[in-house]
Amino acid sequence: MERGRAFEECRKRLASIGGALGVDPNSAALAPVAEIVIQSMTGVWRRFHTVQHVFQVGGDDDPIEQLAGLFHDVVYLQVDQRIPLNLAARLTPYVREVIALDGTSGEKLRIRDAADCADDAEFLAVRRLFGFEFGDELPPFSGLNEFLSALVAAKVLAPVFKPEVIVQVIACIEATIPFRVPKAGAPDASEVLRDRLTALVAERALGWSSIDIDAVVRRGVRLANRDVQGFASDDVAVFLDDTWHLIPETNHNLLSSSTYTVRDYRVSLQKMHGFLSSLRPEAVFRRFHDEPDEATHAARVAAAARNLGIARHYLGAKLVSIAFLEALSLRFAPEVALSALMGELAQDDAYSIGTLESLLPPLPPAPPSRDDIEAAVRSLLEQGRHVDVQYDIRHSPIAALFLRTMGFERMTSLHKASSEFFAALAAAADSHARRAVAEHFLAGFDVSLTEKIAACIGELFDRRRRSLLARKGAG
Repeated sequence: MERGRAFEECRKRLASIGGALGVDPNSAALAPVAEIVIQSMTGVWRRFHTVQHVFQVGGDDDPIEQLAGLFHDVVYLQVDQRIPLNLAARLTPYVREVIALDGTSGEKLRIRDAADCADDAEFLAVRRLFGFEFGDELPPFSGLNEFLSALVAAKVLAPVFKPEVIVQVIACIEATIPFRVPKAGAPDASEVLRDRLTALVAERALGWSSIDIDAVVRRGVRLANRDVQGFASDDVAVFLDDTWHLIPETNHNLLSSSTYTVRDYRVSLQKMHGFLSSLRPEAVFRRFHDEPDEATHAARVAAAARNLGIARHYLGAKLVSIAFLEALSLRFAPEVALSALMGELAQDDAYSIGTLESLLPPLPPAPPSRDDIEAAVRSLLEQGRHVDVQYDIRHSPIAALFLRTMGFERMTSLHKASSEFFAALAAAADSHARRAVAEHFLAGFDVSLTEKIAACIGELFDRRRRSLLARKGAG
């Protein structure tokens, strides 16, 4: 969404929210709030966590959820690699960066010590509801972004909205910390939030009943479930469309589609495969009392399990194909742009040399799929996902060819061999060792198929050479 249009849509949404929560919809104070949201959500690296995402997560029915949805991702350090200046001004009185002096790499964020920090009403509410104390280190993958986003929300919204609204927004943002599984015998995250909220309500003398407190937790659960709703899609391609928008947010090299290397692409797939493989379906969606009802929750968890299972096999097949290309590329260079092997994604007629896909042998007849997962993986590899992205094509021609030629079980075996290949590459001492590792991996493929694909890549190189030597049409 274009930034100006996004700002107008956000401002209109805030006016509606304000009207529902006792704020003048025409208040000039709402425009700076919209500016903060739009500045954050239109960062250069944002592809999934965008303005459309926060509108969707907030929903259309509840003004508190809509307000929390606008702010729940305004800070996302792993994506943005920084905190925008307008946000940093609101955070630095409470949070400081700690530079490692013991030889370890990187910086850490830590809540300031009590003597160095004004514990105002908004900050106290954020600390209480997130369970942090003065001096605590903020964990990078389990609450840091949500804590900072909630703190920004509290400070930005405090001049405009009532304190009880601010508390509810903070609680809802805390609920969006994803993929939490309680330890054995411990309460789940929603019960923990309820206990913290109950204590804060008493401390602040807000006068809420237990029913009021439960209503806030339910709002947070609804918000959190909308945040991950793609996991429950009936169409696994929709789930993978979301995944393919997430990948470049933390793999920025992929946004240069003509220059990112085979290894760049491979590492991005490895990270996503590792994440999805470690994720338990029951950790994806939240439930608190009757929100949602038991049948809805069970259906979501079952859909997440199916989508995760298919995605793991799909990514595994793609890792086999990219491992194959990486091994081939090591015959002539340590790092090769993927477009050099596959052809350019965007084909300009004046410079087009074609694509590797156009040169590959036709797919052999497909054997019957043994189950739903195998059928879904084959369809995804051959037909592709639904949505175009700038750094990749929707389908996977080499993986599809391998699957048709070798079958599902052999592909599963080659995925394991691919993981061993990547580990051996990382451990190889020099280029000679890496080439030896590559040849050992390639020996696991049918020789004739390897030769055919290598010849197709060679034809692309020949076309480039002929294009380079051609004089006709030169300036």
